[in-house]
Amino acid sequence: MPLRSRMQAIIERRLETFLNQTCDIQREDDARGEYGERIHIWTTVASAVACRVVSVNSSSTSSESAMSGRQETIVDTYKLILPNGTTVGVDYRVIVGGQTFDVVNVFDRWTDRMDTQVLIKRARGEDVDE
Repeated sequence: MPLRSRMQAIIERRLETFLNQTCDIQREDDARGEYGERIHIWTTVASAVACRVVSVNSSSTSSESAMSGRQETIVDTYKLILPNGTTVGVDYRVIVGGQTFDVVNVFDRWTDRMDTQVLIKRARGEDVDE
C-alpha cells in the first residue's frame, strides 16, 4: 500500500472516533399531491450516519438574524463532518439529535478526501423540542 493510501487509512480510522454523533440525511424530491399539484417531500437517503456538528467560529455558534414573514428569526450556522464519500448536497437536510438543519454548502475542495464537510443552518424555534 503506498504511503498516501496508508496515511489516508490511518486518518479515516481516527476520524471514526471523532464522529461521535449520528444523523439522518434526507433529499428534497418532487411528488404529486391529491389533485396532481406538485409538492415537495423529504426522502431519507441514509440513516444513522456517523457525524459531528462543530461550530463555525470561536463562539458557540455563528448566528445571524433573518426575517421570516414579519418576525425576526435567529439562524444558527454549523459545520457538519461526515465520513468520506457520504452523498449530500444543497438540496438535502440532516437531522441530528432531533433537530433539523438545511445543507447550504458542500466543501468538496481542500479536504484531501479524508471526510465530507457541509455547512448547515437552522432557524431557532423550528423544532418543537426547544
